[in-house]
Amino acid sequence: MKALEQPSPTPQQPLTDLELLDWLKALYGGMVTNGAVEFRLIKPDGKIEKHWQPWPTFPGHPDAKTLEDVRRWVAEGWNVYFGVCLRQQQGVSGNDAVYPTHLLWQDLDLKDAPAYLPEGQDVKQMTPDALAQVKQALYSELMRRCENWDILPAAVVNSGHGLQVFWRREARSDHADTKALNLMLWGLLQDLGADKKVLNPERILRAPGSQNLKNPARPLPVEVWHLNPAQIVQFAALEALKPEPVVRPSPRPIKQPSKSAGQTGNTASDRASKRRRAEVDAAVRGEAERVAAAPEGERNDTLNIAAVKLSRFLPHGELSESELIEALTDAARAAGLEESEISATLRSGIAHGSKESADPERFEAEERAKADARGEAGQQDSAPPLEWEPRQDLPPRLPPVPTMPPEMLPAALRGWLVDGAVLACVPLELFAVLAVAALSGLLGRSVKIKPERLQGWAVVPNLWAAIVGRPGSMKSMILDTALEPLQRLERRAAEDHQAQLLDVEIEREALLAEAAMLKKQAAKSGGLDREALRDLKEREKENVAVAKRYVTQNVTYEKLGELTQENKSGLTFTRDELGSWISDLTREERAEALGFFLTAWNGEGAYAFERIGRGTVRADNPCIAVIGGIQPGPLNAFMARSRAGSAGDSGLLQRFQMMVWPDSSGGWVRQNREASSTDRSLAFSVFDALDTLRGSGEPPVLAFSDEARPIWEEWRDALENRLRGGEMEDAPGFESHISKYRSLAPSLALVFHLVELAPAGLAAQPLPPVSVEALELALNWVEFLELHARKVYALELGTSNAPAYALADKIKAKAVKDGDKLRDLRRKDWTGLTDGLLDRAVEQLTALGWVQVEELETGGRSSEVLRLHPDLIGGEA
Repeated sequence: MKALEQPSPTPQQPLTDLELLDWLKALYGGMVTNGAVEFRLIKPDGKIEKHWQPWPTFPGHPDAKTLEDVRRWVAEGWNVYFGVCLRQQQGVSGNDAVYPTHLLWQDLDLKDAPAYLPEGQDVKQMTPDALAQVKQALYSELMRRCENWDILPAAVVNSGHGLQVFWRREARSDHADTKALNLMLWGLLQDLGADKKVLNPERILRAPGSQNLKNPARPLPVEVWHLNPAQIVQFAALEALKPEPVVRPSPRPIKQPSKSAGQTGNTASDRASKRRRAEVDAAVRGEAERVAAAPEGERNDTLNIAAVKLSRFLPHGELSESELIEALTDAARAAGLEESEISATLRSGIAHGSKESADPERFEAEERAKADARGEAGQQDSAPPLEWEPRQDLPPRLPPVPTMPPEMLPAALRGWLVDGAVLACVPLELFAVLAVAALSGLLGRSVKIKPERLQGWAVVPNLWAAIVGRPGSMKSMILDTALEPLQRLERRAAEDHQAQLLDVEIEREALLAEAAMLKKQAAKSGGLDREALRDLKEREKENVAVAKRYVTQNVTYEKLGELTQENKSGLTFTRDELGSWISDLTREERAEALGFFLTAWNGEGAYAFERIGRGTVRADNPCIAVIGGIQPGPLNAFMARSRAGSAGDSGLLQRFQMMVWPDSSGGWVRQNREASSTDRSLAFSVFDALDTLRGSGEPPVLAFSDEARPIWEEWRDALENRLRGGEMEDAPGFESHISKYRSLAPSLALVFHLVELAPAGLAAQPLPPVSVEALELALNWVEFLELHARKVYALELGTSNAPAYALADKIKAKAVKDGDKLRDLRRKDWTGLTDGLLDRAVEQLTALGWVQVEELETGGRSSEVLRLHPDLIGGEA
């Protein structure tokens, strides 16, 4: 990052030529961050255009934006902004479509800092020099406070009419925590013009290098005044500033009528009234929360709907109009609506809602139906009212995972694989793991690695890979593209085999002629030349054309065993849909086939088939790489069976060491170009070079270089301590998966090492030791793959929110009603809610404020019933 190596900028010497890539590295560098950066272009007339850039990216990436792009956009009259939080996928905006972030930010606007603005001055009309003087005073006070509080920012940007401030934290946090901390900073910097409307996760701020064109006649540069990416704000410093957690302002409590002296508040009607008041209060809080969190473009509609919903309480005195307006006005201001918009929208919503609630008989009938559904009659009247907080949105169903940056690919393969991913608009790791597994299948037993110096253990670099994707996610196309170099070798070998067959047929005819000649000579001489006959029979035995094979799909395991003996280096076995293959192999009657594949994963050992028709077929050291795709449904079903102990403990799934499951395919962006033939040729030449290592001789065994060995030993020691330390004892499937990283890391290192050597040729013998660069790249892959494995094993690890979604779906479908007994719900054995998962779902939804478990005394054994949030009773979930 050349620009970042310069002296830190100041207001007097700002940084005006910072490349966008360097700016993004300053914000996100060193953190586990993946996603897409949104660039939003806005003209003064309100016209909007959006552009997207994957992150991480690299210089020269076809989607990378540059300073020249920004200057071109500015020349066309655009104000240029970027999204502070990374988007989950290209083309999708909104607060729910962004990843959690490690950043905090504030936008200081001079018009809201009267102590610094000369009296009577309009920032849009001030001269640039006058503005610079005022902003420098604002900057000095900002930095003085931040230094005193020990929260120096990583970056400060002069945005034209104020300052944009960015802090980097030690780690990411969820949106609620980030917004709470931003609110805390807003409170501390409010007198400096901090804008409360810019704290939402989807926030866009001005991009350095652009211009502020709010006054087109007087454009102002957007430039960096302070930049120190190494400045990290400690959690303790933030806590010291605000010991109490800061939350979004809630609507004021609804005022309740005072009781007369004769009222005690203990009658059944009083208790029902308390419960009803609590429901009204919760409904107001819930609607206010939704309004405050509404993204741009949806704020007015959300406010209008909230006013309509809450207006049903007005005709019956349960809520006053002033209380409704006060609560929703506060929320609308927090969302960033102007006062004129708020007033007009509330008037419209209240008028519409009051009109629909004007029929009291209908209203009372609806309320009685709700009361019956809640089971408020009889003994339940004696239960104390439950207190409800606003319902929280469901978190992601599964733990989020990163996408693979191009830098994690060997240079010789990078262009080809990045091209494939960009043209298909899918995450890079889908192509990458399949291609690397294909290379491992090509190598097979032709070369090994000995990771440990003093042990005889040698690893065959045989890898299994699976990509997880929904139907229609182009898994077959991705598989075909990644396997194209192997299929090319397969076709070439098939052509050679046809030529061999012709030679074999010619030799067979010649041998027949020689045999006839021997017989004639024997008839004349009265004796057979036995030595000549022995030589003839040996030549007949050797006259066989063995097909050289690389890839196979639809084949029985017995035939596959024979093919591995004809192709000692190994084979690649592919399946478009691995779900059916896994289900078939894990059936009890398929134990022999399963045993063969488990042996073939290791690449060492022997397996014998005993068949009446075939006799005894022995497969020595079978080596098979398995590659394919699988849908989330079959995968989750298999994981659920494994958790319940009904899928066996064979270790089949754990052998798919390279399994990736992206969070999404990403947005579709048409690429009007062809794939690079140069990059494709380079990658295919790597496969051709590695093919020269295949043979029938004893495979060479490589070791780590002297520079790589200490890194390997440190990593291996840490892995063994993890496996023996009890960290994963409650997740045996995941523990088994991680244990196979012992061979994954050296296998990847060996593959990457040979790919690195391939462009220069592999004819040199002996091959050099495995380099430190190849090992470091392999360890980066292992770390990346573990994050995806944690998603696959999330149900076992307890990090899956799928049970909460399953129960929420049942609630929305009215299959679960307020007051249902938990015992009855457990007996239903709904998919995704069996074997204790219902109780986990209840725990998850309780934590999110959707449900509560209430224990009722029935005169005998107490009964646990599920109570639903008032929002979920009779309304929309």
